[in-house]
Amino acid sequence: MKTSSRRTFLLLGGGTVLSCLSAKGHDFTSPPHQHFFLPHVRRLPHAGSVSVKSIEVNASIDRQASLTTMVIEMQNTDSRQQEGQALLPVPKGAVLRKYTLDGVEGKFSAKLMAREEARRIYDSIVSQLKDPALLEFAGDGVVKSSVFPIPAGGTVKLEIQYECLLEQDGGRIDYYIPRSQSLDYKVPWKVKVSWKSSRGIASIYSPSHPIQLKHKSPHEAQITAVGPLQPGSFRLSLLTKENKDANATFYGFPDPQGKGGHFLMLMTPPAPDENAKKWKRELTLVIDKSGSMAGEKMDQVKAAALQVIEGLEDGEAFNVIVYNEAVESMAQAPVVKSRRSLLVAREYLKNIRVSGGTNIHGALHKSLGQASIRGYLPLVMFLTDGVPTIGETNEKSIRQMVQKNNPHKRRIFSFGVGVDVNTPLLSGISTVTRAVASYVLPKENVELKVAQVFRRLAGPVLQYPKVTVIGADGAERPGIVNDIIPNALPDMYHQDQVILLGRYESAEKIQFQMQGKAINGEQKYRFIFDARKADVRHGFVPRLWATRKISVLVEALRDIGAQHAAGGNTLNRNDPKVKELIDEVVRLSLRYGVLSEYTAFLAKEGAPLAGGDQIRNFKMAADNIEMRALNDRVGYSSVNQEFNLKRDKDAACLNVHNSHWNAKMKKSQVAEVQQIGNKTYYRRNGNWDDVEKDTVPANTTIVELGSKGFSTLVDELLKQNEQGCLSLPGNIQVSLNGKNYLIKK
Repeated sequence: MKTSSRRTFLLLGGGTVLSCLSAKGHDFTSPPHQHFFLPHVRRLPHAGSVSVKSIEVNASIDRQASLTTMVIEMQNTDSRQQEGQALLPVPKGAVLRKYTLDGVEGKFSAKLMAREEARRIYDSIVSQLKDPALLEFAGDGVVKSSVFPIPAGGTVKLEIQYECLLEQDGGRIDYYIPRSQSLDYKVPWKVKVSWKSSRGIASIYSPSHPIQLKHKSPHEAQITAVGPLQPGSFRLSLLTKENKDANATFYGFPDPQGKGGHFLMLMTPPAPDENAKKWKRELTLVIDKSGSMAGEKMDQVKAAALQVIEGLEDGEAFNVIVYNEAVESMAQAPVVKSRRSLLVAREYLKNIRVSGGTNIHGALHKSLGQASIRGYLPLVMFLTDGVPTIGETNEKSIRQMVQKNNPHKRRIFSFGVGVDVNTPLLSGISTVTRAVASYVLPKENVELKVAQVFRRLAGPVLQYPKVTVIGADGAERPGIVNDIIPNALPDMYHQDQVILLGRYESAEKIQFQMQGKAINGEQKYRFIFDARKADVRHGFVPRLWATRKISVLVEALRDIGAQHAAGGNTLNRNDPKVKELIDEVVRLSLRYGVLSEYTAFLAKEGAPLAGGDQIRNFKMAADNIEMRALNDRVGYSSVNQEFNLKRDKDAACLNVHNSHWNAKMKKSQVAEVQQIGNKTYYRRNGNWDDVEKDTVPANTTIVELGSKGFSTLVDELLKQNEQGCLSLPGNIQVSLNGKNYLIKK
């Protein structure tokens, strides 16, 4: 006969199991007296035999009312069946609706506890385990329920369903699922959300995880979390559509050391007027026909060009320019699409033959200098698989020519085919013309990549958008906000989601004005940010700001490299312009834990922290930046930098693993740094140090688990939404309110 043991299972964030032996019927509100096993997240050899295999979440939301169904698959690797209880953190205000085990409902007790009672249970467990990880969820409620039996060597599925009325801030509604922030957390999750809004949906945004969005109608959307979910609570926001105007919402994070803080402004463009006239596009396709384009590449480019031309509406216009050492064109200027011009284009594309070098300067100059049809939207799709070899070859000179010789303000959407392209050049000419660059890697389909970009080019809803802070009289008020990123907003297309990040210096209501050019003339919209509503739960805001800021600084360094790489002046690291940029990259990387391919060394064991050897920091960062950012202009080691820069410049959600593409276009991660709340922790000798800690050991207060001082410290961490640090393994050094604390385990 198989024996059984009764255990209590703690499902941390719906995932990690904490297993502890206890007497039958034991009430966890008093300390148990048997053996304990640390959470599986620590992956210790003596961890319990029950683990979580997977979590599947399906949520249905109607306006503010959410119904969350969570299915947890648990596995017992022991030779005995297990019986026990489960604790599952849930958002505060949740109401339990259903609890089943393997489809059997009603036989098992389940109770929802408020966060005060949950905290008491957590404290009791932590005092026995000597591990505070469970207190990561001290700010949430908890479902305490029975789980029995889990058969020997078998699996069971636990299903919990709860309702919650979601918080609303103006036109924004926020949804939240507690999950562990520990980087060691490996349980696979699947999250799907169906959200309805009677007012309509302007935008859906997740600051915590990448999502895939599908609009079923103007009032309903389906959201799926993409890929393996990185650690951290899952957060989702819906911005309702009040009318056909532009919409915006704000997230504010207060600076703990001042009256200001960081803000994130999420904007959506006005809805296109179906009855109004639409932009007519004037598209010029510029095709590289140098010798290296021979074979499949040219076949795909021809097919892509024909697909784009045929995709234009009747009455829109196009031209085709081809180049090697010479520059030729189908017509002297764009022609209106018709049956005849389409036949001419097909024949012209068919007769393209590859040979010769690459005159990028000449091709760009001709495409920008063409006459433009008045009232049309002038666009260029520029394709190349190489670097400039004929005519003007200096990268900086070519970019300056594009800036100074673009009389019709054509937007250049560039495509780098393969890896033998000058990526800073292509990205630069796209950026200065308010467009984007794309890169087609070997074995990727050129035709598909071009088609994806073309589908977006139906015409912007708002051109040249600009955001300013104004007073009640409509006049600009400088100095209230600063460090705005991006400095220049991109054109806004239908269903776009545009994010503006920056700092605010005033704890008051701040009025923002967005204006831009629509097809029916200049438009202005006003939005209010109430800085008094800034919340410590929005710790993602300064992190995203730092991510984008670092990308801007690195891009500036790449720009300096254009002259350096062309054989101009040798890089002088002590040049104030260079040193200032590198110093700021290092400072922001350290403070916010946003590490790139250039600064990953900062997280390695023994690397100096802020306040340490700043000269060494600067030298190592300068070495990496000179070797990569300034010198690598072609090849995989240049393409990877453009991939990283584009992702970080557009960062909309956290990158907790600091993952990036390395010089071989392979994914790389940094495991020695953890971003929690608004703090950054670096791993040193198995322990974790707050980057803001005082470096003088005598100024540190040692806090023992279970002591009154520990309980007080947890309360203060909760106030500042920094309790997630308690999930870190090993001792933890944390700085709070100007004081240092060492949590010893």
